[in-house]
Amino acid sequence: MGKIFSVRLVPCAVDTLSVVDGNTWFVGGHDTSKGLIYQTTNGGIAYASPALAGSQSLVAVALSPGYSQDRTILAGNSVGQVYLSQDNGSNFGLLGQTLPLAAGIGNISVAFEHQIQ
Repeated sequence: MGKIFSVRLVPCAVDTLSVVDGNTWFVGGHDTSKGLIYQTTNGGIAYASPALAGSQSLVAVALSPGYSQDRTILAGNSVGQVYLSQDNGSNFGLLGQTLPLAAGIGNISVAFEHQIQ
């Protein structure tokens, strides 16, 4: 209920975070030349080797509504690019084209359609 918080270690400065459950989450960061997404499955005790998601800072990571079955993840960055992983965050590929910048701001949010007709 928000009264007690636990400290968790992360392998980078956190730019974005997406939580699966109490033990599993994805952390998006940047190392000055690459967008990186780290995954932990043990509550932050250890992280898998990061997956590369472009060269820009990440601003959003989203899990598909069917993540528990399809293991699909989207990541958006600061210049309007979206990356897709369909292998539980092991690999990310550029999805489509870079979106145009609006008033010099390229940060992009990502989300999945919950009900595809």
